[in-house]
Amino acid sequence: MKKIGKNKIKKLKIVGISIASVFILVLASGFIFQNQIRKTTSDHLISKGNYYFNNGAYDPKKSERYFSWALRLDPAADAAYYQLARIHLVGSSFDLARSEIDRSLAINPQNQRAFYIRGLIDAYDKKYADSISDFQKFVAWAPTEWAGYNDLAWVYSLNKDFENTKKIAQEGLDKTDDQNPWLLDNLGVAYVNLGEPEKAQEIFAKVKDISNGMTIKDWARAYPGNDPSSYDSALAKFRTDVDSNSQLALGGFTSGGVAVSACGSSGGGGYSGACGIGGSRNGVAGCNSREDSMHCGLYTNSCGALCMGTGSCCTPSCACAANTCAGSTCSNGCGGSCAGTKAPDCSGAGNYCAGTVYPSPNSCGSCVGTKAPTYTKTCLYSDTGNSCGQNNCNQLITVKEAYCIDVPNNGCGSQQTLPISSCSSFISCHDQQVTCPPCSWKEVAP
Repeated sequence: MKKIGKNKIKKLKIVGISIASVFILVLASGFIFQNQIRKTTSDHLISKGNYYFNNGAYDPKKSERYFSWALRLDPAADAAYYQLARIHLVGSSFDLARSEIDRSLAINPQNQRAFYIRGLIDAYDKKYADSISDFQKFVAWAPTEWAGYNDLAWVYSLNKDFENTKKIAQEGLDKTDDQNPWLLDNLGVAYVNLGEPEKAQEIFAKVKDISNGMTIKDWARAYPGNDPSSYDSALAKFRTDVDSNSQLALGGFTSGGVAVSACGSSGGGGYSGACGIGGSRNGVAGCNSREDSMHCGLYTNSCGALCMGTGSCCTPSCACAANTCAGSTCSNGCGGSCAGTKAPDCSGAGNYCAGTVYPSPNSCGSCVGTKAPTYTKTCLYSDTGNSCGQNNCNQLITVKEAYCIDVPNNGCGSQQTLPISSCSSFISCHDQQVTCPPCSWKEVAP
């Protein structure tokens, strides 16, 4: 066999290396190209998801599918996680929403708008301290956006910290828009709960004027993430709640009122620029008139929505029952009645003869006396005429026959005649022994 020269071997090595390099470049190009295709397709799916999340149509379920498909192609698509968090927030799936927004933040910590979404999630999940922390971060990052101040004030209100509600709402008005109806409403609620209804009424009057001039387009601009079919009723609900707040202030109340979130106007109506949230019943987010009628003032309904009760703010009390005779009723102060529990005062029954019915001194019915009669035994004598014959002389003499009586001495009972034997202890209570005296007579001459 003919041997290959060293030069040829060297040339073959060079050719082999070149071919390998070209192959690697082709593979690398293919990989890069493939990744680019995946990224481009993922971005397209995200766009489709956005379209169905109120950027052309409103179908959260379809939108969720597009975002999920996008993540299969590009697991680092933080925007898809962000939008999924919003969708789960709309559906009140708080754990899922928190998981998605945490992933978005982990991939892209520069997008601190995610803190706003997480603040909303925590607020509706009643994790107020976490929510306050997230909203504070968002406000520091976006100090010119009213929604951050508004929702931070709103969470302080939910947490009954009305001093901070007032402080943050006023700060938001000063730094963003002093005519913002949501911030003004939260400020008014703070004043109501801080015992300053006059200031609150002045603010609510301003909010009523502003909200009455708002249009559906104005509402849609504030809440682009919500179902467009809800805009008309949402705006009407906002106006109603502002009017209710105004009535509270006019009545001098120092508690209650509807605090308003930029993600759930009127306490859970599902109206939000960021989401649309507040609990759902049969797929419909918001408050329920039946439950509203059972509560007074601000309350959280069975779906987790913060709502304004339409029931009477009167607190019934049956304190009057103790001073009302049993069998009678007294007012509970709220249009209802309470059964009296006051019994007749029979503490003086011992002062009335047994069996005697007398009116109770507390005017509650009557009582029966329990006083037993007591007696004094008394010896009496009756005069009886007896003939006493002696020495052919009849004389009529008087004999005292003894008998005994019980005389009531305490006003109870009646006099009773007793047998003579019952007087045996009285020396004087015996029949007198009478001896017929001698007959005194004198003959008269014929």
